[in-house]
Amino acid sequence: MSFMLNMSLVMISENVKLAREYALLGNYDSAMVYYQGVLDQMNKYLYSVRDTYLQQKWQQVNSTFLGHFERKELK
Repeated sequence: MSFMLNMSLVMISENVKLAREYALLGNYDSAMVYYQGVLDQMNKYLYSVRDTYLQQKWQQVNSTFLGHFERKELK
């Protein structure tokens, strides 16, 4: 896996942590910005992965995450 793909995974992980932290602190607007950024980063990562198995797994993660994001956005 290339350096850029590894950095993408690190950034996704860090931004999920920040989004969760903001949500726990009640700063929902900032949390939503980070969650949207995570979705964008995951989509970029998903389309850069060449391994079919990894693409399927990341698509599942992306779908699950998107479902959670949409439910939060509607509240």
